[in-house]
Formats: sequence, C-alpha cells, structure tokens
Amino acid sequence: MDLLQKRIAKGQRKVCATSLKVYKNQLNKMCREIHGREFQGEADFYDSKAIIDHLTKNKSAATTRARLSAILVALAPEDHRKKPTLIKALEAHTNYSVKLRELLQERREQMESQTMSPRIRENWTTMECLRDVQKSWEEKAMKAMKSKQATDYAERFQTIQNWVISSLFVLDNSPRRNEYADMRIITFEEFHKNTPDEQKQKYNWLVYCESPQFKDRMSFHFYQYKTRRKFGAQIIPVRPQLTAVLQKWLTVNKSGWLLLNKSMKKLSRNYLAIRLPQVFRECGKQIGSCMIRHIFISEQILQLYIKLIL
Repeated sequence: MDLLQKRIAKGQRKVCATSLKVYKNQLNKMCREIHGREFQGEADFYDSKAIIDHLTKNKSAATTRARLSAILVALAPEDHRKKPTLIKALEAHTNYSVKLRELLQERREQMESQTMSPRIRENWTTMECLRDVQKSWEEKAMKAMKSKQATDYAERFQTIQNWVISSLFVLDNSPRRNEYADMRIITFEEFHKNTPDEQKQKYNWLVYCESPQFKDRMSFHFYQYKTRRKFGAQIIPVRPQLTAVLQKWLTVNKSGWLLLNKSMKKLSRNYLAIRLPQVFRECGKQIGSCMIRHIFISEQILQLYIKLIL
C-alpha cells in the first residue's frame, strides 16, 4: 500500500496516519469484493458507475460514505485538479463527488428531522455558539485572575473553572463524556516513576511536565470511561490551545484534582452533568456532554467528507 501513501504525498494531502490506515482498509475491502484482490492503483476505481451501484445496493449509507471518501483520497490528488491529464480519473472523481454530496445531504436532513428526538431538536445548537460561550468565560476568567480581592475568592475560582470546563469540551480533540470529573493532576515524573499500575487504573489523569523545556507537553490518561473494556487505556496529547488554558489553571488550582465543587473537593461526574448546562447557559439551550458530542460529530466529522469533494 505504499502506492497510496506516495499518491497522497504527491498531492500534498494532509492525511494523518490513523485516517490513512482506515482508507487503506476500505480500499482493500472494496477491491477484494469487486476485483478479487487488494488495491493496486486508481484505475481500480475508474468504472465509477459500477462501483457506486455496487455500494448503494450492498452497503449501508454510512459504509458507502466512508468508502467513497477513501476512493476520493486515492483517486484525486491535487495534481489531477491542476493538470487534468487523466480524463478517466477526473470523470470518476466527479461522479464519486456528486454521489457523496447526495449522501451527505441525506444525512444532514435525517439528523435535522426524524432521527433527532424532540429533546435533542429543541436544544440543538452549533459549535460556533459553544465557542462563543467559551470565549465569554475566558474574558471573565482573565478579569477574575487579575483581581486581588480576598472576599470574592470562591466566586472568582468558580468563574475561572467555568472557563476551564467550557474549554475542555470545546477545545479538546473530540468532546468526552463526563470523564474530566474526578480526574487527578500529576507530574510526568511522579506518574511514571512513583505511581503503581493498580493506582493508575483507578482514575483518569492529567499528566504534565514540570521542566520548563517540556512545559507545553500535557496528556490525558483515561482509564475509567464507558468503553474501557473494549478499548483499554487511552493516552491523548492535549492540544496546544487547551494546554495554554490548563497551564493557567494549574497556577490557580493546587488541589491535585482537575475540577472542584463549591466545597473545594473533587467534582463528581453527576455534579459535572449538572454544571455543564449552567456553563453553557448563554446558548439558551440545555447543553450536556452528550449533546456536545452530537453537535461535534454532526459538524466536524461530516466536514472531513466535505473537504474531499471541494
């Protein structure tokens, strides 16, 4: 499958290793079904009408969308769009793009109508609205951090924490459930040298480096989450924008827990479930972690498909 990697590199497409692996698997599956062998090159998909017919008759809409996306990655690097020398590839690319657009439109209509429960439809909003709320909390948090008044410390602390909570669900790679609650904070050295494996697996962790040279390196270690039996421990690097938020938070919060309740004890998952709608109240909707995940998937994941056909 080095051929696919070379074609993507030639077209200067920015595809991460995980996505590339998914595309390879999809292409191999299709070629085994249609040609009785694995993927050999873009010519495998020139007969777009036959392949689209095969997919729509034998595969679900979700599988068809995924496979069309894989075909577009393999079939149309940038040089084909700028230098239309391969007419067959361009014609096939157009046909696949049109079909994928149709499927995406159908998916949007489903999500906006019958597939949404009345409660989800009533509280539906956009990631843009959620980001606006996060920015609003950031402004309030910056003012709270500059204040020197001792009398309103508890209120200022919770204002800063609301900024952190909104950032965790808006700035993270993909929103989690309520697993940031009861998450512990620990240094890299302490976590890897002095924390037994049994202790690690009891909690979720935010691991950070004390060394100035590596201060921007943070990672979430998830051991306690809904599908842990299937996927095991998950180690997720913290994105730079969220890292900047958490670095400021660590100067305020010295408790060893990522989030705290009003009694300055660890925040439970149930309390975080209650807190989230309060944090995102400015949206005018009842927003929880599941709703944020629905919104993220509908906007962000579908955008990955759309980029392939624009």
